Amino acid sequence: MRIHFVRHLPTVQNPSAPSRDWLLAPEITAHETMLTKRLRQIRFDALLTSTEPKSHNSAARLFPEELHYLADSRLNELSRAGFIEDYVGQIERVFARPEQPINNWEPAAVCLSRVLHLIEELLSKENQEVGLVGHGLQAALLRAHALSQSQARLEDWQRIQMADYMHLSVSKEMRFELIEDFANFRTP
Repeated sequence: MRIHFVRHLPTVQNPSAPSRDWLLAPEITAHETMLTKRLRQIRFDALLTSTEPKSHNSAARLFPEELHYLADSRLNELSRAGFIEDYVGQIERVFARPEQPINNWEPAAVCLSRVLHLIEELLSKENQEVGLVGHGLQAALLRAHALSQSQARLEDWQRIQMADYMHLSVSKEMRFELIEDFANFRTP
C-alpha cells in the first residue's frame, strides 16, 4: 500500500482557542496550488482526515471534489493541554520521552500507535493508494517510525511545512519505506 500523508494547510493561530479549532488561512499559496495538482493526479482508494476541522477543510481544498473523505480520530493531533508559550521546548521534551505524558500532553508513543493501528486496518482492506490528512507532530512520529528511528527529532519536525507531503510504502508485514520525504516537496 502507498500512503500519501499530507500535513494540513496553514492555520490562523488563536491562543485563546484550542488548536483543534483553529481555522485555515484563507490565502491560497503557490505551494498549495502545486500540492493540489500533485494530489489530483493520484487515483485514491481511500482518503481519511483527522476529525479536526483544519484537516478535513484541507482535504476539501486539496483533493478532487468527487473524492469523499472519512474523518477518523486516530489521525487527530497528539492530544495536548491548551496553548503553551515554550511550544518548541515542549515538543522536544515529548519527542525525547515518547512513552511519558509531558505537561498533560499525550505520550508520543500513544499518538503513533493510533496512526499505526489505522494503517494496519487500511492494509487489511486491500487499499493501494491512501491519502491521509493529518498534523505535524504525528507526521514527524510516522516519519521517524518509517526510518526506524527510536524517536522523532525536533529538527525533522521543524522542517515539515503547512501544508507538506510525504509518500510512504507499507508492506503487508507493516514494513515502511520512505519514498518521498517532506523536505523533497517544495515550491521551486
